[in-house]
Amino acid sequence: MTNVLAANLPKIDEELTYSVLTSQARRKLLVALACDGPQTGANLKHVGRGKGRGTRPKHLTNCTLMHLKRMVEAGIVLKLDHGTDGRRVLYSLSPAVKVSKDGDDTVFDFGFIVARLTADGN
Repeated sequence: MTNVLAANLPKIDEELTYSVLTSQARRKLLVALACDGPQTGANLKHVGRGKGRGTRPKHLTNCTLMHLKRMVEAGIVLKLDHGTDGRRVLYSLSPAVKVSKDGDDTVFDFGFIVARLTADGN
């Protein structure tokens, strides 16, 4: 996996981060990345799954990739090269986001807002 130098980190976009935090599916993805580390979009496709109609595997993957793209645009998630498979991309929480645990909650410090999330994104 590629190491990311602090100088090369994208700046976190406050407005886009607020937009990310309004979506429960995106909050679930944040918790999964914080707790389980870098993962592929395919591995994350069931994390943000809602209760809607679109439950086909291709739809789940497309929705997950759409959410991850928005999180990358916000600067809170990074796309990394997969160490062993050049065709895959790993998604990782940006080192600029400080993460800690408080009981069962995961606490995210984005520098301008702190979010305390449970495993289900609430």
